[in-house]
Amino acid sequence: RIVKERYRCHKLFFDDLVFEIACGLHNFRVSARLTV
Repeated sequence: RIVKERYRCHKLFFDDLVFEIACGLHNFRVSARLTV
C-alpha cells in the first residue's frame, strides 16, 4: 500500500528505499508462507 500511495518525505533516494523495503517484506512473507 505504501508503494502505491504518495508519501510526504521528499528526501533524495527515499522513494527507492521505500520500494526496496516493501519488496523485501513481500518476499519475506512469501518465503515464510512456503516454509510453514
